[in-house]
Parts: sequence; structure tokens; C-alpha cells
Amino acid sequence: MTATRARRGLLDADQQTVRLLDGVVVFWVVFWIAMGALTGVALWRLSRVGTAAVQSGTALEDVGRALQSLRQVPVIGDRTGGFGTEVRSTAQEIRASGQQTTSTMRQLALLLGFSVAIVPATPVFGLYLPLRLARRRDRQQVEAALAAGEGPMVDQFLAHRTVARRPYGVIREVSEDPWQDLHQGRTRALADLELARLGLERPSAGADRGQA
Repeated sequence: MTATRARRGLLDADQQTVRLLDGVVVFWVVFWIAMGALTGVALWRLSRVGTAAVQSGTALEDVGRALQSLRQVPVIGDRTGGFGTEVRSTAQEIRASGQQTTSTMRQLALLLGFSVAIVPATPVFGLYLPLRLARRRDRQQVEAALAAGEGPMVDQFLAHRTVARRPYGVIREVSEDPWQDLHQGRTRALADLELARLGLERPSAGADRGQA
């Protein structure tokens, strides 16, 4: 029911309202894309913590390797060599943890940034865009029919749609008895209301072919 009302609301809106909605939708999409990008960049920068851990692990492993090189020194060699082995083992664990942290944070940055950018814009792509394209096709079809010289038939179609969809007060501004006008073929004024709503003008070459 809500989707049907949204469809009718957009299809029946005047051109100025549609342009305003287009501006709001564009702002909404751009805003969330920017928020998603900022979120992704912020999390990507946090991955530097893992990079720093990898660098620290590398430096600590160098220290352990240096201590192991003292294994041949009398008296202190055995203890120093064993301590160096433990240091290198710890350094390798730190490096592995840092690499895992970096990888996880970067994956999270991409996933969360993409989600923040796309999820709020889903209604736009799933609902508004198809309705907007449907309205654009309707407008183009009416414009093409007028250009092809189908003025009288187009006038009848637009006049009936005006009476069916436009508010009573708006219709009364151009017709005292719209149903009687439709019955007697006086469709020009009612059709012009619909053309104005669509933001269209009659082609000059076909202006004389419309009914009075």
C-alpha cells in the first residue's frame, strides 16, 4: 500500500516538486557515500596499529637473532642463546598478530565503509529510481506523441488523467464542468494542466491541431 502511494505520489507530482525531490535524493546519496568513505578511511588508518606491531616484531626478532649469535661466547653463551630463542619466538608471534590485525582492520574498513555508503541509499535505488524512470518514460512518450502530431488524441488522454488525478480546486480553475467538457470534447484546457504538471509545452507546429 505504501509503495503504491509512493508511486502515485511521484507520478502525479508536478515538475517543480520532482526536481526538488531529485535534489534531496542526490544530496542523500552523496552524503552517505561521503560518510562511507570517511568511515573506511578512518578504519584503514587504524590498521597502522598492526603495521607498527609488525615493525616492532621485526626489530625484536633482530634482537633475538643477535642474542643467539652470542651462543658461542663462554659462560654467558648458553643462557644468552636460549634467551635469544625465546625473544625470536615472541617476536614472530607479535609479527603474526600484527599482520592479522592489519588484514582484519583493512577488511573491516572496506566492508563497513561500503555498508555505510550503500545501505541508506538502497531505498533510492530500489524504490525512487524505478519510479523516477517510469515518470521520465511517461513524459517522453507524451512529448513524442505531441511531436508526431497526435495532439487531439493526446489531449483526450491527458484531460481524462487530469480529471482523475488532479485536485478538484485545480480542475475548477479551468473548467466549470469537467465531465461535461470531456463529453463534448473540450479537452484542451484540461490537457494543458497535465502538460504543465509534466513540464512540457506544445510544439509550435502542432499547436493548431489541439482541440479548443
